[in-house]
Amino acid sequence: MKASDLNIAELVQFSPGFVGLQGRRLLLHDLSSLGQFRRDLIETVGEEMARRILTRKGLFWGQADCAAMQRLFTWDSKEELVRAVTELAKIMGMAYAETKSLVLKEGAGAFSMKIVCADSSEVEQHRNESGKALNSVCWVMAGYLSGYASYCLGKNIYFSEIQCQGTEASNCVFIGKDIDSWGNEFDTDLPFFRAADIQEKVQQLTLRIREQQRTLTLHRKQISAVRSSGSLGGVEVRSKAFRNVLDLADRVSAFDTTILITGETGTGKEVLARYIHSCSPRKEHPFLAVNCSALPEALLENELFGHKAGAFTGAHNNEVGLFEAAQKGTIFLDEIGDISPPIQAKLLRVLQSKEIRPVGETRSQHIDVRVISATNRNLEKLAAEGIFREDLLYRLRVLQIIVPPLRSRTEDILPLARFFLDLLRKKYKFKELRIAPDTVDLLLNYPWPGNVRELENALEHAAVLCSDGIISSAVLPATVTGRITHNMSSSGKTLSLDEIEFQHINSVLNLTSGNRSEAAKILKISESTLYRRIRELK
Repeated sequence: MKASDLNIAELVQFSPGFVGLQGRRLLLHDLSSLGQFRRDLIETVGEEMARRILTRKGLFWGQADCAAMQRLFTWDSKEELVRAVTELAKIMGMAYAETKSLVLKEGAGAFSMKIVCADSSEVEQHRNESGKALNSVCWVMAGYLSGYASYCLGKNIYFSEIQCQGTEASNCVFIGKDIDSWGNEFDTDLPFFRAADIQEKVQQLTLRIREQQRTLTLHRKQISAVRSSGSLGGVEVRSKAFRNVLDLADRVSAFDTTILITGETGTGKEVLARYIHSCSPRKEHPFLAVNCSALPEALLENELFGHKAGAFTGAHNNEVGLFEAAQKGTIFLDEIGDISPPIQAKLLRVLQSKEIRPVGETRSQHIDVRVISATNRNLEKLAAEGIFREDLLYRLRVLQIIVPPLRSRTEDILPLARFFLDLLRKKYKFKELRIAPDTVDLLLNYPWPGNVRELENALEHAAVLCSDGIISSAVLPATVTGRITHNMSSSGKTLSLDEIEFQHINSVLNLTSGNRSEAAKILKISESTLYRRIRELK
């Protein structure tokens, strides 16, 4: 689990009369009433005591949230658990917080962290009630950060707000250190974190918080600490590996040349091809795709180049092929490694001459089409074996983009999963669909041999089976949860090797909705082998 993987929809539960953080009850507050409470507190006990009360409120709050994070998730590292404090600050509505630097030396005991915040709720409270501040006002936030980090590391960590938007600074800046690293520098702030006998003064506070209806006129400054990340098809891209792919796609999209996209099955090669087309000067013209492995040679030739009336029996009319239909646009040739030698020769001629000749036609016609192809096969190896034309490979691979498998970009798993669940929620008209916390680690640790396509199919499988809108491990496919590895049947009988193989093949076929071609790719066997094993196992 990484800090960036936290999601409010999976942490906070809403139901009539109850709002909770995984079993711990929360209470939603109106900001104006909190601002009035803050003002009453200062007027009643003085600013120094009010700061102490609110700082310690944040201190205990941060400790409780850190305990919840440790209980709910398995973190990649102690550093990721510490970084999660800024994500929680956003989720809880305290501020838009970003970690700017973090030094954590567990062995040496040294700790240093810099956090920059914008749009602080405490700044807004203070401005609404008192206007511009003379000193820092984010007392709860300072306590929260300190409590969270202290609980996480098992030692006293204190955060000090060295810059505050309440004083009209550009943003709020917090510096956190262990007490030894602070030295005497923290002596002024330290008393605000320590308990004192304030019971008598607290009892003087009014228990009734006046309701206020206030139109917020404060213009929120544009958040300056926005996380740099790309997106593809509306899905946030967090992994560096896939951001590099998108950066390359952005650069090559403007240049009208052939592109070869390679990668395992299900990695999203066609999605990337569509993205390149959408960023190119040809975006206003057609994008047409064909799966070259799905059609026999004669049908594929007709699909690509079209035919003239009378070219063969049954050809009563002229038919336009994809190359002609994609004029001024882009044609996407998927599974290009599976085309036959005769089609390879005709495709090479098209790429060289920019002309096509429909079946039965004697004259060629000029085309203006960009060609993007894709394959999950090693074309260099096929060329060395004489199966794929080397000259065609060079024509297709003027530019090459390698799409990494999902297991190499685990940071993208949760954004993809949430995107697919949102689509499924709309498709099946569910009120909600969300991932259970104990399922997060399962999704992140599974290797996803079928990549993005397998993730999408697994989530649809789970969405259909779940009854409460929560994607738990119980409703995920057995191949994902590992239940398929058990060699015992439900009756307790030990399964034979054939029976185990039958279960595994059946599970993969379920994942691919019965698509045997895709199942064969996931199983890393040929379609003919898969057909043969299905017949034998039946």
